[in-house]
Amino acid sequence: MSIRLSLAVTACKILSKTAHILKKAGTAMPGRFALRIAPDMLSRLSKGMEIVVITGTNGKTSACRMMEECFLAAGKEPLTNKSGANLLKGIATDFGLDATLLGRAKSSCAVIECDEAACKTVLPMLKPKALLVTNIFEDQTDRFGDMYKTAEFIREGILGSPETIVCLNADDPVSRLIAEGIPNRVLNFGFGERAASFGGEKPAPELYCRKCGARYNYDYVSYGTLGSFSCPSCGDRSPERVSEVKEIFSLSDSGSEVCLSLGGDERKAHINLPAVYNIYNAAGVACAAMAVGIENSLIVKALGSFKGSFGRMEKLPLGEKGALMCLVKNATGFDRVLDYLSSAADELPEGERLTLCFLLNDKPGDGRDVSWIWDTALEAFGAKSDKIEKIYFSGLRPYDLALRFKYAGFPMEKTEVQKDYDALCSELEQCRTSLFLIPTYSGMMDFRSVIASHCNIAEYWEG
Repeated sequence: MSIRLSLAVTACKILSKTAHILKKAGTAMPGRFALRIAPDMLSRLSKGMEIVVITGTNGKTSACRMMEECFLAAGKEPLTNKSGANLLKGIATDFGLDATLLGRAKSSCAVIECDEAACKTVLPMLKPKALLVTNIFEDQTDRFGDMYKTAEFIREGILGSPETIVCLNADDPVSRLIAEGIPNRVLNFGFGERAASFGGEKPAPELYCRKCGARYNYDYVSYGTLGSFSCPSCGDRSPERVSEVKEIFSLSDSGSEVCLSLGGDERKAHINLPAVYNIYNAAGVACAAMAVGIENSLIVKALGSFKGSFGRMEKLPLGEKGALMCLVKNATGFDRVLDYLSSAADELPEGERLTLCFLLNDKPGDGRDVSWIWDTALEAFGAKSDKIEKIYFSGLRPYDLALRFKYAGFPMEKTEVQKDYDALCSELEQCRTSLFLIPTYSGMMDFRSVIASHCNIAEYWEG
């Protein structure tokens, strides 16, 4: 037993309990102090554990919940960082809380969400059995610079953990770069042509090969920059997929029905969350689950039974019909939510409408630069404006959003700026239409706390 490790774990538990009593989040602070006492705490507590780390631009938290359910289906209860604190200090907090006072981990396995930039530090410490990279898109350019820099952060961490099995999105040309020059075993996941064609043909993105500069050709596109790509100059192309969505049979607000191929074993699967991007998350999780040896039947069972995570397609008791909260962080994720809202609008009975509430913040957790809202496909969504009852704008930058919607052609008489969260929540409680909340990260955290007080649901630190 190490005295320093024992002291670090004790400090972590005391500080976390104090924060809980004081109704503070307390997700990173205990880990920060614990690491000062024992800088090698993470490496020591995680030694011998079966760990899956999940990173990427979009889908990390939802994918973690799916992966957690896969472990549970296999009879193992994993340690998870459900609070969403995915930087080094937050992850250290969760490992410290899981350990005994003697510095021994209680859990035998873990599912850990990790920020992309934090991978370069966290992966060499945890040395996970598998790493899942969901995708890499433009996001928080003030932090990451561009998506190629994001890929390099992840790749740098992988080089410090050569035994880790790396699961990459075969349809993502940027994620593909991570595989260059690493000694690790690499598995890939993605969509087949029939699955990608669901919802109609999409235009090929303008993306250029990082190796030679030629524009990629696409045999088919699923959304954004994802699809079956190839470089006409150097020959770089989408790799073979171990986990592949062969076909999408249906999408609804309760989930989706798909044909999922797991190492050639085709199975019909229910994905227990709506939207196409969650089907991608499921394919990635299936890939990671196979990497750690979970049986295909248990993977399919888990994907059909897991519960949604905090703020990600989370159903809340707000308004007459309830509300669905859909977190957004960047243009690609925003567009996927717009796709989902378009489908929801099309399925409305005659005479019914949607109410939308957008919250845009520019705190560090959101990214200081909010210019990404101008890269979204709002103009296309404007065709559904007749199906919208009202649009609320809130958060720290509501007028930026209001201007963006005005330029997209939305009727301004249907919009309202309401910066006071209590007043906004009171108004939404009276909503009689289908209600959707679309916040950025800190807006989600702040507004959900207000909803909790109005609707008597659990605060995020109790989740």
